[in-house]
Amino acid sequence: MKMRGFTLVELVVVIVVLGIISSLSFRFIGQTVQLYSDSTIQQQRIAEDRFVTERLSREIAGIHPFSLRDPLASDAVYKGKCIEYIRLSAVGPYLGAAAGATTLTVLENPPDALVSGSYAISTSRRISVHTQDTADLYASADSNTVKTITAYTSATKLVTVGSSFSSDSTGKRYVIADTTGPVSWCMFNNQLYRYSNYNPNYTFSYSGSWFAAEAKSGSVYSSLMAEHLSSTSFFSIIGSSLTHNAALDLSLQLLMDSDGNSLAFNRRMQVNYVP
Repeated sequence: MKMRGFTLVELVVVIVVLGIISSLSFRFIGQTVQLYSDSTIQQQRIAEDRFVTERLSREIAGIHPFSLRDPLASDAVYKGKCIEYIRLSAVGPYLGAAAGATTLTVLENPPDALVSGSYAISTSRRISVHTQDTADLYASADSNTVKTITAYTSATKLVTVGSSFSSDSTGKRYVIADTTGPVSWCMFNNQLYRYSNYNPNYTFSYSGSWFAAEAKSGSVYSSLMAEHLSSTSFFSIIGSSLTHNAALDLSLQLLMDSDGNSLAFNRRMQVNYVP
């Protein structure tokens, strides 16, 4: 019996068909892997945005509304890349009039909202009444509406300051500022950093180069909050008025790949407290 093998033409056809099938298979597998990779990166960027916005929203909700500012607004290079604010340790009512007085009678010494187990009112703490001037809040010396507490008598709930307040709060409320000083968030080198403890005495000399130099791992002043930022990301501050509280707009553009494709996240965060 004579055995019949494959002809050269048949072998060539089989090779061509197998090549086509392999090419289609590899293309399908490649597209599937790329889709999975894109989806994973997208979820990572969404998680980054969620972390930043939740953390920043919580902090913005509990700050003095007139403390929200761009500390580098006069710097053309860094304008819109940083924000700064002062967190509130406590807000409480006082009795009588503050205008023209160097003492305030408070109803109680409230717990410090930022330091567990501590009370907000004590000597050397900064207390403000009806402050609507950003310069007052960031001044190192006592101003018209922001004072340093020189004494506190717990038995009578009497707060003493070095000079008289210039006005009264409509709601008869005082504010105790955070002992660690202002907090800043800045965007440098496609990364977002949070800064703290750099100005507890309000004597800091602001410069974009200092913030940029501290935007690094191991800094005692900064913490990395997000990576993969596009250079088009920015902060925008909306000042308070008679019709609305202060607010912060955050435009976060997170890069998806080396070609510059990005996901855009835009958030508006409200300041809850009004003086």
